[in-house]
Amino acid sequence: GGNGTYTAALDDDGGAQNLSLPSGYYKVAVNMTTLSVTFTSITEIALIGTFNNWSGDLDFTYDASSNLWIVDSFTITAADQFKVRFNAGWDINLGASGDVEPYVLTAGTPKQVLQNGKNMSATASGAYKVTLNLQHAPYYMTIE
Repeated sequence: GGNGTYTAALDDDGGAQNLSLPSGYYKVAVNMTTLSVTFTSITEIALIGTFNNWSGDLDFTYDASSNLWIVDSFTITAADQFKVRFNAGWDINLGASGDVEPYVLTAGTPKQVLQNGKNMSATASGAYKVTLNLQHAPYYMTIE
């Protein structure tokens, strides 16, 4: 694969071969129609938004003990909007589920986030700890 994307054929008779990938984090997409699987290498998970003019990334750090992605000090105003994006691009991005934009996060309450979801904001200005739970779908983000 190129640019950290690897695609392999699935075999419907139980004879599929193993696929060797470099160690790392991957988004895995299975297509049962074409019997293929695509692995996209994730090299960066970050917050982006009006707090940095949508032109930079505030990286999450992986915490192995909690299995969560964390930004310890995310300083924003109540008017700021933000999303999560992967690999400094928009192909893979997470926003809040629901119909309201921006979706106002309540401190301490996990919110489901999904691909191409709504922009998010906070109820008040301040410095927040942001945690992103990507252990399994659905994914959740919490600000505290």
